[in-house]
Amino acid sequence: MLMEIFFGAVITFIGMFLAAKITNFYIHNGQLAIVSGVVTGVGFIPGIGFIASLISAFALLKLFSDSKGILLMVIVSWVMSILALMVFSKII
Repeated sequence: MLMEIFFGAVITFIGMFLAAKITNFYIHNGQLAIVSGVVTGVGFIPGIGFIASLISAFALLKLFSDSKGILLMVIVSWVMSILALMVFSKII
């Protein structure tokens, strides 16, 4: 279970990092690591994990950054996370 959370947090961090670069969303990497870890952990809650992780991502990004376009950042980060997962699945 711990390995899945770690791997999920790494994939989420990569997706959020790429999304921040694409959307010009200003947030420090340390804050992005905290957001990705919390979002991944919340995503493992049975039944409501997906919705709760989206809400927590939005809330934490709003807390850590004054940038506009938080919703765009969340949407693009999920797309980038899926693409990063596809790349890693081809490598492994």
